[in-house]
Amino acid sequence: MLYEKFVKKAKQQDERNDFAELEDSTSKSLPEPVRKFYSYANPVDVELRMSDLTSIKLYSADSLPALQQEYRMPEEFFVVATREGDPIFIKNGKVYTAVHGAGEWEKELLFNSFNEFLENIIDQIKL
Repeated sequence: MLYEKFVKKAKQQDERNDFAELEDSTSKSLPEPVRKFYSYANPVDVELRMSDLTSIKLYSADSLPALQQEYRMPEEFFVVATREGDPIFIKNGKVYTAVHGAGEWEKELLFNSFNEFLENIIDQIKL
């Protein structure tokens, strides 16, 4: 399973990467593309070093509302992670990023699905 493989690889990189199960009541507030992942592996404290020497930080479900407010993104953008401080967000099931602090949000498509995003991390994580 993809989520199991993702968690294993994250912990293999750094055993301090911590995941927890999520209660159903909390997961219902998450958008569909990320709900299954968070129900299986809520990233409590996860920061991943990538092969290009950048890092991706995933946020726990309970910290996501504050993250949305911090980035002041349009409501249809749902931030789930950051890469070097730039938000990684879901819109209509696709994964985007945008440069933080550049004024208006000019989104850049990264992946066509959240699962594709996770698969890319698995492939690009630096061990």
